[in-house]
Amino acid sequence: MLEADAYLQESLEICLEIGPAAEPLLASVLVSRSIQALVRKDFESGISLMKESLKIRRALGDPGGTANSLAMLGELASSLGNLSEARAFWLEALEFAKIAGEKRITAIIVGSLGEVSEKMGAFDEALNFYTQSLPIAQKLRDYYLAGINLFALASVKVSQGSGTDVEEAIKIFGAAKTLHRKYGARLSGIGNYEEIERKIPSLRESLGEEFFEAAYAEGEAMDFDQAVAFALSQTEFD
Repeated sequence: MLEADAYLQESLEICLEIGPAAEPLLASVLVSRSIQALVRKDFESGISLMKESLKIRRALGDPGGTANSLAMLGELASSLGNLSEARAFWLEALEFAKIAGEKRITAIIVGSLGEVSEKMGAFDEALNFYTQSLPIAQKLRDYYLAGINLFALASVKVSQGSGTDVEEAIKIFGAAKTLHRKYGARLSGIGNYEEIERKIPSLRESLGEEFFEAAYAEGEAMDFDQAVAFALSQTEFD
């Protein structure tokens, strides 16, 4: 960690010596230093450095970089519990990601907006965001990102609580978990996956063991496109 900090500090000093020509690199170095500060739990410095990178990227007219810095500020705000602030950062980041044509970043940001809406209890809004992110991930054949959205959709369905919603959630959950295993994506750290896993015993009890297993098996048997199609069909708005 200390060695990495030293290299970043040296890079920063070189960028400052070079001047305006090095500003794109300077913005990237500031992002890296921000991440290092966050690893140390120095949130104040991390946010300050990220805002510096954002200022430079705005001035450079770099929509992709601006979207990235804004999205990371959203993550920081969310992790500190500042959900309204996180939402504002992500909404602005989304505008710049679309301008830059960054499809994957767009999908990630839209998914993040779904997550913050879910945390705020705005479940219909969360579903709306997740169902915007999922087709982008599908088109990119990004199985990991699609899986995150499938877990998220399942989580919202569980939160909505009716018998039909829970049955649909188990099918989507079974499909997402199988796809993650099939394509070797990690499951640890995915909040909605871990949340549903904690609820599995109570879901089994409420649905009944046989009914639960049948719903899970149906989802488990779906391929990638079938899983996406099913999830989207169960979250259509009137």
